[in-house]
Amino acid sequence: MNRETFNLSGGEKQKVALAGVLAMHPKLLLLDEPLASLDPASAQDALRIIRSLADEGMTVLMVEHRVEDVLRIAPENAIFMRDGEIKYYGPTSGFDRTVDYHEVKLPAAMIMERAAEDPAPERLTVLREGNNLGSKPPSGDVLVKFEDVGFWYEPERPVLHDVNLSIHKGDVIAVLGPNGAGKTTLVKHAIGLLKPKTGKVIVEGKDTHEISVAQIAQTLGYVFQSPSHMLFAPTVQEELEFGPTNLKHSPETIARNVKSAVEIVHMNGMEGYAPLALSFGQQKRVSIASVLAMTSKILVMDEPTAGQDYKNYMDFMDSILQLPSFEAILFITHDIDLAVIYANRVLMVNDGTVVCDGKPEEVLRDYDRLEKNRLVPTSLLDKNIELFKKTGQFYSAEELAHVVK
Repeated sequence: MNRETFNLSGGEKQKVALAGVLAMHPKLLLLDEPLASLDPASAQDALRIIRSLADEGMTVLMVEHRVEDVLRIAPENAIFMRDGEIKYYGPTSGFDRTVDYHEVKLPAAMIMERAAEDPAPERLTVLREGNNLGSKPPSGDVLVKFEDVGFWYEPERPVLHDVNLSIHKGDVIAVLGPNGAGKTTLVKHAIGLLKPKTGKVIVEGKDTHEISVAQIAQTLGYVFQSPSHMLFAPTVQEELEFGPTNLKHSPETIARNVKSAVEIVHMNGMEGYAPLALSFGQQKRVSIASVLAMTSKILVMDEPTAGQDYKNYMDFMDSILQLPSFEAILFITHDIDLAVIYANRVLMVNDGTVVCDGKPEEVLRDYDRLEKNRLVPTSLLDKNIELFKKTGQFYSAEELAHVVK
């Protein structure tokens, strides 16, 4: 209770903000993505409180992209909007049959039932059978190495301790763990924003103590958890051009890569907009595009799906894994399904250290371990584990519908 809010993680700050509103006990509670940045167990805790308040007579209107989580508390009504228009308003029981399963992440069984009637998704051939990042085992080439890393803001409160890990060429790593576990602090060491108090971080053979953040940026591109921490330019176009310009890319290369980045994050026609005047989700996409335009060797993203609808983040994740410029990708996420669909390696972080490191099918099938690290199995994870003997790997619900036909 006495910790400074500045030193809290993004998820912990979200909890404080939510608690502050709940303490007022209003008659009408308006919540704009209250689950953003919360680990799965914390999200369930918050939803149970919200459900109990509604049962006591409070009116709750909640805007949320984590639809499957919200459906678990059985809201009486649902509203679905697209392009400023209400497309559905009625009982939640009719919601799943009305919305497009490509746009809203429904429970896996519902998606599989409907996807089986449609053509197989391109991901099955483009990502799974191609020569893309994550479609083949990582090589032995080490790009980044943590050696006995320890870090603290206050000596009596270590944030990281005894961290040993390597990032290899070909890795697509999902970093999972509870709020305040040290995930963001960990990746900030990889890009040199933080320096170890003990141990060292090696980036392409060089100790981060001896090289600048600007030098590391040629190897690692980092998408911050909060887009406001990295956006500053007057327009989206200038924002996207800033990084590659500072890396001395040619004007032709900058123009080509900026155009590609804009298309990947679905921001076409918004190049002249002021980034900080956009919605949080749009700001997040601009921040991702600004790093994509730099074409660094390693892409590091802190909660890339925060504020994003299902279709947007599936599209840009599909596209990112097909980009030839990246030799490795690492993303922090509270969305276990993102790890299920895209990662070939999962790091589980808790209490400032790596508690588990392995293939998704090995790490995520241990439900006791998930519970200890405040992670909650999803319907997609359940389905993948149930069908694993037939499939031999993890898939999205849309893919499973065709793989197990």
